Amino acid sequence: MALATTRTTSRGTRWILAMMAAALGGLLLAAPLAQAQPYGKAIAQPFFDFDNQARFMSCRPGPYIWGFDPYLQDNECEEDCRGGIIAHRPSSWYAIADFTPLMYDANGNVELARLGATGPTVLTSTDLEHEFDAGGRLTIGRTFGGGCYQLEGSYLGVYSWEDAVTAVDSTANGLGGVGNLSSAFSNFNNPVIAGLDLNNRITATDYNSFKSAEVNLRTWLNVPPGPFDVQLLLGARYMSAFEDFGYTAISDRPLALGSQNAATVQTRNDMYGVQIGIDMDFLVSARFYYDFELKGGILHNFASQNASYTSIDSAGVASDFDTGASQDRTAFFGDVSLTGNWQMGPNWNLRLGYQAIFINGVALGPQNFQTNNALLQTGPGQLDDTGEVIYHGPVLGVMWTR
Repeated sequence: MALATTRTTSRGTRWILAMMAAALGGLLLAAPLAQAQPYGKAIAQPFFDFDNQARFMSCRPGPYIWGFDPYLQDNECEEDCRGGIIAHRPSSWYAIADFTPLMYDANGNVELARLGATGPTVLTSTDLEHEFDAGGRLTIGRTFGGGCYQLEGSYLGVYSWEDAVTAVDSTANGLGGVGNLSSAFSNFNNPVIAGLDLNNRITATDYNSFKSAEVNLRTWLNVPPGPFDVQLLLGARYMSAFEDFGYTAISDRPLALGSQNAATVQTRNDMYGVQIGIDMDFLVSARFYYDFELKGGILHNFASQNASYTSIDSAGVASDFDTGASQDRTAFFGDVSLTGNWQMGPNWNLRLGYQAIFINGVALGPQNFQTNNALLQTGPGQLDDTGEVIYHGPVLGVMWTR
């Protein structure tokens, strides 16, 4: 028996991206530490983008761009809801464009092929590997209310992952044929069932897609002078997760033509809800700061699954069956990111970091494969919406402020 795999992405992709992130991170971390605060209110992020008043009046610190005092106190430049200069905050429009390749990791493992009814497992859903897929995030926002608030919209996507894996067995079976692979079509029945088991080849395929959109209202907390800056946010969030899971088992028994069973399970999760979050920045030097953002929320998930099953018997007759199920449920998510920001100029930042999105309460393809063959044929369809998934990967982008 041999286990062969084919994949759409290379194992080396993840290590190449990891090494790139580590190398760039090392350069950012090499920035000198900020000096202790001598007086006044600290500028927690060096965006060097002062409020509109500071653009045309003598209250702007100088010399512009790099040589200003980050702890300058000047009442003429105060914001409406905070005292002192907060020079790092965008005074009007800002935009962020990130290259954000993500990996897809589902929590849980489903057995797909076994060598004999009681033998070792040779294929599971974790053999389907979903490496980094290229995607991006675009954020556009506006500061208003005298510099106290920000309203922004952000879109993340569109991601798609695809992989296929095959188990092959060439050993003789008890019916005079080749292959002893038991399948999930019989739920690994003991004794084996000719027409469902005794397979010489079992293949699993998987396709996933993901996208997200959000709108947030942000406001700053008036923290004590120092290198920290803190924002709170409240917003609305939409997420969409789709999966197309395929499963095929091929046998040369029963005679004369053998048997073939193939099923496709499609799951959809359309999630709408609200989120809250906190965004904390820490000034390291005049040109470098860390940005840690944590968001979480509750989503209403419109979850569904549709299964299509085709069985070809030993006479070559094909039978098709379709079942499905849907229901609404509550899903929960968390979204965390850590980025280092390097000031390249008065309006531009280079961003490098890592992010992860955790979702609980979704319908996943392998978990919704029906192992009861009678239910797979005639229904009723069953929906498992207890899945958990993590999307995570590096962030490399730029921020423009005005």
